Amino acid sequence: MSCNPTDDRSQIWKGQAENGDWIIALFNRNNYATQRVFDFHKELGVNSANAIELWTNEFQSNISLLNVVIEKHGCRVYRLHVIH
Repeated sequence: MSCNPTDDRSQIWKGQAENGDWIIALFNRNNYATQRVFDFHKELGVNSANAIELWTNEFQSNISLLNVVIEKHGCRVYRLHVIH
């Protein structure tokens, strides 16, 4: 995460919902497709989670990171439910 708009980390946002789930938004301000990686342990201190992509409803079970290619000027938004 970064507040510097020229830093790629400023294109990764995270926040926690009231129920403990995490909302992760991955943005691409570039004029070309870009890979974004979000490691749950590094960024949230958790080992695994179930994830749902909120635009497509694509569900992924028991994963430890998000690794996606985002189209130019695109975004992906996920809800993570941490597995304890």
